[in-house]
Amino acid sequence: MRSTISIPTAPPHTRAAFANWGVPAFRHYWSSPFARARLEAAGIRDGAIPTPEEFARITPTTKDELRQFSDEAFYRDFVRCAPTDIATVWRSGGVTGRPLFYPRARRDFPVLVESFMRCLDMLGVGRGDLLQNSFPLGLHPLGNMFNAAAERMEIGTLSAGAGTTTASETQVKLLFDLHPTAFVGLASYLVHLGHIAEAENRDLRSAGVRVMINSGEALTPAKRQRIQNSWGTTLRNTYGMSECSMMGAECEVGDGFHVWTDMFYLEILDPTDWATVPRGKVGMIVVTPLHNCSATPFLRWVSGDLGSFLEDCNCSSPYRVFPRVRLAGRTSGFSKVKGVNVNHQEMDDVLLSLESVADFCVWFELSEGEDRIRIEVESSSDRSAADAMNDVSVRVRQLFEVRPVVQPLPRGTIARRLEEEVKPLRFRDLR
Repeated sequence: MRSTISIPTAPPHTRAAFANWGVPAFRHYWSSPFARARLEAAGIRDGAIPTPEEFARITPTTKDELRQFSDEAFYRDFVRCAPTDIATVWRSGGVTGRPLFYPRARRDFPVLVESFMRCLDMLGVGRGDLLQNSFPLGLHPLGNMFNAAAERMEIGTLSAGAGTTTASETQVKLLFDLHPTAFVGLASYLVHLGHIAEAENRDLRSAGVRVMINSGEALTPAKRQRIQNSWGTTLRNTYGMSECSMMGAECEVGDGFHVWTDMFYLEILDPTDWATVPRGKVGMIVVTPLHNCSATPFLRWVSGDLGSFLEDCNCSSPYRVFPRVRLAGRTSGFSKVKGVNVNHQEMDDVLLSLESVADFCVWFELSEGEDRIRIEVESSSDRSAADAMNDVSVRVRQLFEVRPVVQPLPRGTIARRLEEEVKPLRFRDLR
C-alpha cells in the first residue's frame, strides 16, 4: 500500500536540510529549557535556525545527563508535552542504568507510525500479508508501533506479543495453523521458537513465513545464519531507538541500513571531540529528530551506537534514495575481565557458531574478590551437555584468553527467563 507512504525522490541528507528546520523542529527545541541552554551556549541567536557551522557547536545530549534529572525536573525542564497532548508513552530501550519514560505527542504520532510503515513496505510486507507480531506489547514501543503501522497499511495482524503474553508453544501452533507470511520479533525469540518447533518435531521451513524482521537486538552473522537455516527464509534487520523512532531498514543487499534522513538528521562524529569523521570511517552515531520532537527535544542525541556512512546503494528498492549506515557495535558492549576487553558481539558470534550450543547467557561477576566469566549453556538436541561445556570453554579461552566457568542448563530455561524481560539481556555485568 505504498501510496500512503511518502518517499523523497532526491537524497534528503544535505546541507540544505537545515533551511527547512525552522518549522516545526527548532520551535520545539527553543521551547525547552534544556535545549535552549545548549543553543544559547553555542552562540545561536534567540529563536534562530542554526547554520550547519553553528549546529556543530551544540553540545550533544547523552542519556546519562537525563538520568541526573529528578523526575520532577525531567518533566518540567526536558519534556514539552501537556497531559492532554500525550498519545502514548515509550520506555527507553537502553539495557543499562535507570529506565526513562518519554511521552509522545499526538501531533507527532503520524510520523512515528510512518517510520514503521516504511520498514514493512521496504521489506515487502503489505496488504494481503498476515503478520505475526511477537514483540513485547507494553511501554516499549516496538510491538504496539508495528501493530499501528500494519493497521494503516491494511495488513492482517496476529498480535501475539512476547511469550509472556501468548505462550511460545501457542505461537508455534499459530505458525502452522494460520500460516502468517511475515514475522516481526526479537532474533533471540526466533531462536527460541525454533527450539520449541524442533522439540515438537515440526519443521519451521514448512510454516510458510516469507520474511522475518528483527529489531531492538544486535544481529550477528552467526545468529542470522542460525535463524535462517531453522526457518528457511530471509531475516532482515531494522534500526531504531526509543528516543527517535524506527529509523531505517536493510534492503536486499543486506549491508547496512537505509536511514530515513528526512525524519532524522544523522551525524557520524568522533566521540573524543565531536568532530565529523570522514565518510566511510567509524564514529559515534548522533541523531536529531526533525518531525517528532515536540514532546522530547533530543537535540544531537548520542545513540551509543558506532557506525559509518556507506557509499550509495544499487539495490532495487525505491528507498535507495536514503543513505546507508553500517553499525559497528555499541560503546557499552564491552566488559573487562582480568585486564582483557571482552566484546559482547564477538562473544555472541562465537557461542552461536558452535553446533553443540542451543542457547546461552553470559555473566560477568566477582567471585572471592576476582573477576570471572560464568556462561550458562543449553546443549543442542544431538549433542551432550559435556560436549557443549567443553566446546564453549575451549573457544572462549582461545579467543579471549580467559578461562570461563561453564554451567549446563535444561533446554528452554534461558528463553523462559528472557521472555519476562522488556529487553532480553544475554550479557549481564554484575560487578
